[in-house]
Amino acid sequence: MAKNGSSAGVKKQKPLHEFHNIEHGDLSIKIDTREIKTVDHYAQFVEATTGYKPTRDRVIERFVNYAAGADAAFIDWTRKKAAASDSNGHANDATAANNSPAQVGGPTSGAGSGTGSKPAAK
Repeated sequence: MAKNGSSAGVKKQKPLHEFHNIEHGDLSIKIDTREIKTVDHYAQFVEATTGYKPTRDRVIERFVNYAAGADAAFIDWTRKKAAASDSNGHANDATAANNSPAQVGGPTSGAGSGTGSKPAAK
């Protein structure tokens, strides 16, 4: 055994998914029932392909994160608002929004990230 108490030559394993302590808020929304099915199907897809079963909240959270992170105009707008508030010495909503990875550079990786596209209409 190595001096630090770990076995020499043994690679430390990490979980497939990262979990962070983040502040959550409540939001009550009404959406098209087809979109609810999409959320549920995506959760089933993630579970089938990774073994991780995300909640509806988590799937929607990741969809929003991905969409916001993929929208270059939104990212630029958010950065400009944050820069304007910084130059005035006042925080604003854009500054708070910049705490999300989506607003500052793109979608995060891990279970639940994906396009969020809905199935074709039948």
